[in-house]
Amino acid sequence: ATSPGVSGQAERAKAKGKKNNLMGPARKRSPPSGAGTPVLQEDSLLECLSEHGIKPLNANRLWRWLIAHPHAQSFDEVPWEALEIPRKMAAVLPQKFVLSSSRVVERLDSADGSTTKLLVELHDGERVEAVVMRHTGRATVCVSSQVGCLMGCTFCATGTMGLRGHLSAAEILEQLWHAGSVEPIRNVVFMGMGEPLHNYSAVIAALKAMTDVQRWSLKAGHITVSTVGVIGAMRNLTKDMPNVSLALSLHAPTQEIREVIVPTARAHPLPALMAALDNHLAGCKKKSAGAVAGMIEYILIKDVNDSVACAHLLGDLLKGRRAPSPPAFLFKLLPLLCLLLL
Repeated sequence: ATSPGVSGQAERAKAKGKKNNLMGPARKRSPPSGAGTPVLQEDSLLECLSEHGIKPLNANRLWRWLIAHPHAQSFDEVPWEALEIPRKMAAVLPQKFVLSSSRVVERLDSADGSTTKLLVELHDGERVEAVVMRHTGRATVCVSSQVGCLMGCTFCATGTMGLRGHLSAAEILEQLWHAGSVEPIRNVVFMGMGEPLHNYSAVIAALKAMTDVQRWSLKAGHITVSTVGVIGAMRNLTKDMPNVSLALSLHAPTQEIREVIVPTARAHPLPALMAALDNHLAGCKKKSAGAVAGMIEYILIKDVNDSVACAHLLGDLLKGRRAPSPPAFLFKLLPLLCLLLL
């Protein structure tokens, strides 16, 4: 029997998803190493400093200066002596590193001034988007984690691209750095291009840099990682970054409907997926009032998941689910039009 809400439109969407080239071509070049490596690539910079007998605390000094100067263009602008950075480091870095391996090639501001979209060109010519969203007293940046996406969700424009490549931790952090030239950033959401948990190591490295008191010093509770549902990586995130908010892009109340619009759902059964979310909610140790441990995202798609029957099934699925006090568990409902306008 067909589940409520599944229609011919959904079946056509499913067929379209099967035709997508989910793998896509690889990036022209992997993230740079050697000459042109971005200084925000922590492992590369610390390895270089170690090779030259330079203390790692000097990396922190450079990072703090760079984060405070998002308009910087070259190492010539770095006040090495004022930062008490050794001359050896000042001589070595320009030979092997760059302040940023990406650049903003286009900026679009909304008419009401609430959002700014940045088109960021990477070192190999690929492009990703970062969006700054302004709220009263704070600003949020939405960052990308991949060029394209492997997940192939039938309602998502990025899903039609296939996966063109992963971003490095530095390429993720550079989006936050570029956003800082637009507005001081308090919150970060991994809701741009790509599936963050499919690029796990780079995303974790970026999260640790964002929350490092020697760098951006953002609160973990001000960062949200959105996933279409990669169960193993969700559980690893709870171990590695338990206080980061986890947003699950659910979009359907049953396994059958979910497989129509989210092809990778076939490998991630709904009961196990919800158990992984429950595990994160239980593991979150946030203490501040208003903190959010987890979120359900549900995009309304006409004649697919928007029926009254789907609403009742969704209510049954989420009934009794809550995060320990005070972290909250939120439900975010969006019409498909909202997604298409982003």
